[in-house]
Amino acid sequence: MARRWSITTGISLVETLIVLAALLTLALLLQPRVTLASDQQVKIELDETLTGLSQSVAIYQMQTGGAPPALGTGEADEGWTPLITIGLVSQPPVNPYNGSTRIVIGTLADAMSHGPGSGVGWIWDREARTIHAAGYAPKLRLLFHERSFADVR
Repeated sequence: MARRWSITTGISLVETLIVLAALLTLALLLQPRVTLASDQQVKIELDETLTGLSQSVAIYQMQTGGAPPALGTGEADEGWTPLITIGLVSQPPVNPYNGSTRIVIGTLADAMSHGPGSGVGWIWDREARTIHAAGYAPKLRLLFHERSFADVR
């Protein structure tokens, strides 16, 4: 009797599932690194924006003898008019963490209590005459959603 051999081509369901499981495992292992890298980029952008805004406020104070009057007053342009008018900023700055340009009056503690969904991008601290980024603790370099951020609120 002649024996018949059949040649099958392709991969089996079990092999497909093994490959998918391996890819899923790799994705789960890499996800924290990707998140960490994006958080680091947001922190760098926040630091750069805050530095630029601090310099703009300082220049405004030197040129006019006082702090920008409309910051945080809730005007239609979010209160950035004084800095835009004399060319210190070209448009209301966007907070890279939450995408908001809105600026309100408050303190660093207020800034640390505003998460990504608060709709507030910046906090104007009238007493300290400085701008804080909502959801960011710059000295600790922590964003609102990071685990240890809750310890400093």
